[in-house]
Amino acid sequence: MSATFNKRGRRPARAPRAASLLAVLTFLVALGSCGQPDPVDETVYPVSASFDAADASAWTAAGPSVRFATYAPADRNEEVSFTASGLVPGKAWLVVTNADPGASFELSGTLANAVPEARTAVESTDTATADTLTRYLRDIPAVSEFNADPWAYVEESAISSRAIVPSAPVLSTSALYEKAEFSYLIVNSVGELETVTAFATCKAYDTDTTTGISAAVWVLDSLLADSTISQTMIDAVISKFLVVGSDNDIHDWVSSVFGDSYSTPVAARSDALITDADVIDILIADIGQQDIKSGIIGYFHSLHNYQKRVFSDSNERVMFFIDAPILADPSGGKNSIWEPTDIGPMEIWSTLAHELQHMIHFNEKFVERESAQSPTWYDETCSAAAEDLVSYKLAINGPRGVSWDRADAGDTGNQSGLLPYFVWYPEDSLTYWPSPELSTMHDYGSAYAFAAWLGRNYGPQVFQGMVQSLDTGFQALENAIANLGYVKPDESTLLRDWAVASIGSTFDPVTYPMEIPYRFNSGTWFTGTVGSTTYQVGSIGLNRYRQIEDGSTTVLHETGLKILSDIPSSGSIAPAANLYIALPVAADGTAAGTLTLYRGMSMTVVVSE
Repeated sequence: MSATFNKRGRRPARAPRAASLLAVLTFLVALGSCGQPDPVDETVYPVSASFDAADASAWTAAGPSVRFATYAPADRNEEVSFTASGLVPGKAWLVVTNADPGASFELSGTLANAVPEARTAVESTDTATADTLTRYLRDIPAVSEFNADPWAYVEESAISSRAIVPSAPVLSTSALYEKAEFSYLIVNSVGELETVTAFATCKAYDTDTTTGISAAVWVLDSLLADSTISQTMIDAVISKFLVVGSDNDIHDWVSSVFGDSYSTPVAARSDALITDADVIDILIADIGQQDIKSGIIGYFHSLHNYQKRVFSDSNERVMFFIDAPILADPSGGKNSIWEPTDIGPMEIWSTLAHELQHMIHFNEKFVERESAQSPTWYDETCSAAAEDLVSYKLAINGPRGVSWDRADAGDTGNQSGLLPYFVWYPEDSLTYWPSPELSTMHDYGSAYAFAAWLGRNYGPQVFQGMVQSLDTGFQALENAIANLGYVKPDESTLLRDWAVASIGSTFDPVTYPMEIPYRFNSGTWFTGTVGSTTYQVGSIGLNRYRQIEDGSTTVLHETGLKILSDIPSSGSIAPAANLYIALPVAADGTAAGTLTLYRGMSMTVVVSE
């Protein structure tokens, strides 16, 4: 198998090229060297490194019986010839990390005694249950791109209107049984995004007097007329999302960690954004022509937080959207009668937490702190964390895909949740978003795997620090960890520690207990408290999951984290990604190889006793 690890549309692999260096030098000479930066040194320097597993003092302990050693070039390109000794066959791994969040790199090297890389796939004899084949996408890729940098769209679309001194907008209000016209996005019959308008009626409204926040649930009149959505379903939505009292609904649990859903805009942005609102509107609509087991389940679009003079399609409301057919789906339960514990509704409950985090993220970053942007991968990581944190409280399995009341890592062969997408494609870029539909599921899998690792080591407080910060991306995450009293990591350390934890999660947690920040599978609950709210999330063992691929023949891949048997013969390693390789160990306990590491890359040898 020849593997290529950078996705379509990604920046091409970056490697030393003499012609490129010559062009740079020629350009600098033409301009004159005064005041110009030094050209990048593209030379590949040969170096050697050695790892002796018998010398425990030379290794970093990830747990009592798991250790690792890392080699990274000192801000230059290096061809590293390495040797390792004192190893045990089947208990040594090589992790290659690309810490550059925006560029892929060529992957080249050889390992002694390696067999050709392989990943076995076997035809499935199992009958997949309904929930194992669902591919619900939270969010629309184009909307996520907008949310990552909304002010870029404002500058482009409203530059002429900024010269106008507007009167204060007359904002919409929400009241039970009120009718209003809404603009929203659908995926039409040919798979294209389309903006449509339709009338809806507010069918549920409640106010949490402890916070002063209200929620209104709107349903398209057409869905009420054909009885697609019942009042029972509507009541379930609002009772899960917001009710009177403390620490008893999705809004309480998510906002306690991440922040406020909307605030008074800073003066510099008040001429474009709507004024402060204490009502969150949820519109139930048929978002697209999609199969009931795949498609867009919901989305938050920050466009609606702007005034109509800036974006004419704005509803001028703090709101998000959920899909009616998925909410109304009665399958997967005890009978054909709709119940809130059916698969579709439970996906909706998780989505309410996911989209609320996006709503809070926009407010905390762009409204309160005037951040320049917040990349999609970062926002999605936080939303994945929101789903994880509320799963136990909602009694739903959530993205972990294990029964909500099980503290352990669950059963082997698990096909549920998001982690099956991660274990089959762990070399996926954490930072690249979006991508084609199937790959998008892998993106969600990577975002959740990263969020789950963060939460099980640093607690829910780390997500609060990530969102309530002027910074974003890795810089905000590094500061959030440092503010919790830990040594401040860098991008490479974060990705490496995540990889070491991923490998460690595949071991028995009693025999191989892992320490912070390498914890994934403790065999029991991980708990953390923010304010007066305590959260608990279950253990994760990445050896328990496997993924089904749909095609002309259903293929069930082998269980566990994808670990290659050799360095791929061609391809590249994607931005902010790890590649896992089983280190081939000779009979005398040695391993050797050569690997080219460009800036931003590192190699880590992981061993277990």
